[in-house]
Amino acid sequence: MANFTGGPQSAFPQAIVERAIALQKQGGHEGAIKRYKRVLKKAPGHSRILNMCALSTAETGHLDAAAKMLKKAVAGDPVPVFADGRVNLGMILQKSEDTRISIAYDAVPRG
Repeated sequence: MANFTGGPQSAFPQAIVERAIALQKQGGHEGAIKRYKRVLKKAPGHSRILNMCALSTAETGHLDAAAKMLKKAVAGDPVPVFADGRVNLGMILQKSEDTRISIAYDAVPRG
């Protein structure tokens, strides 16, 4: 399992992230979102956690909220370091029927 905490002095426990990922894999997106948001309260700009939370959020049908999270995630990490977030954002924007989201994405700076 990937270590999202960044070391022993981390602002959040790895166990919360691991449980969120496990729930997400099992389709328990609401529970995963709850845990990811708990982590994001302590590390609001954590790109990987924002990415994972956005994926579960999209699975619950909240594409606008997922896109907002992913835009925040990709803005915090330079290209090509966080390509996954950019790919996920593109997929969510493509699924969205709200063209305003796609237009807003054009304003996101890309490294």
